[in-house]
Amino acid sequence: MKIKEPQIPNTTKDLQTCIKAQQSEAYAQKVKLSNLKQMAQTVAYIQEHGYDSLEDFHIALDQAFDQTSTARKSLKDTEQQLKDVNKQIHFTGQYLAYKNVYADHRKSRNKDKFYEEHRAELSLYDTALRILKEKSVGNKLPSMKALYAEKDRLIELRNMQREDFSNRRNYEREFRTVSANIDMILGKSYEQEQQIEKEQNL
Repeated sequence: MKIKEPQIPNTTKDLQTCIKAQQSEAYAQKVKLSNLKQMAQTVAYIQEHGYDSLEDFHIALDQAFDQTSTARKSLKDTEQQLKDVNKQIHFTGQYLAYKNVYADHRKSRNKDKFYEEHRAELSLYDTALRILKEKSVGNKLPSMKALYAEKDRLIELRNMQREDFSNRRNYEREFRTVSANIDMILGKSYEQEQQIEKEQNL
C-alpha cells in the first residue's frame, strides 16, 4: 500500500525559546513569516483531509501510530524468520559436508582411532545434526532446494515490508508534524487570550 508523502515539511518554531531569534530581529521576522506559512499549511492540511475536530485528527494520528507499529512488528518477524532460515542453510550444509565422514566412522573397524583422526569433522557433524533436529522437532529435514526457495520468498516479503514500513512511518511523521504545529498554534492563541484577559482586568 502506497502512503501519500508528507506535505508539512517543518514544525513551527517557538520564538520564546529560539536564542537566534532573540539575538537577531531580522531572523525573528524570518521565523515569524515561516511560522505563518506553516500555520497556513497546517490549517489547509486539516481542511483538505476533512477532519471536523481535533478529536478526529487525534484518532487518525493514533491509527497511523498503530499501523506503523504493526508494520514494524511484521518486518521484525520476517527478519527473524530469514535469520532462522539462513542458520538452517548453514547447518544443513555443514551436516551434508561431513555426512560421509560420519558414515565412514560407523563402518570403521577401529572407531577410536578414526575418531581421533577426524575429531573436528565429526564434532561439526554432531553439532549440525543436533541443531537441525532441534529445529525440525521430529519432522523430516527440508532439502537445501526448499530452504533456498523459502529464503528467496522471505527476502521478497522483507523488501515489500520495508517499503510499507517506511511509507507508514513517513505518514505518521506527517501527522506528528501537523500535531506539533496545532499544539503551537493553540498554545500561542491561549497565551494571547490570557494576556488580553490580564490586561482587561488591570
